[in-house]
Amino acid sequence: MKREISRLSQQLIMVDGIYTNRNKAMRAMLNLESRRISEDRILYLNDLLEKNGYNVDMKSTVALG
Repeated sequence: MKREISRLSQQLIMVDGIYTNRNKAMRAMLNLESRRISEDRILYLNDLLEKNGYNVDMKSTVALG
């Protein structure tokens, strides 16, 4: 039983991290859109950055706004 509780606790921590990153991404997207930057433009810039070797570690990013 203790092992199962530990496993479920680890899964809960992982899911919480996923949703935290998702919420940060959504806030950043809304912030950019509020500045009249279209979703297409945001995706274009993301693709451009990725093609030029720019990778962001989501754990170390600072939320916009």
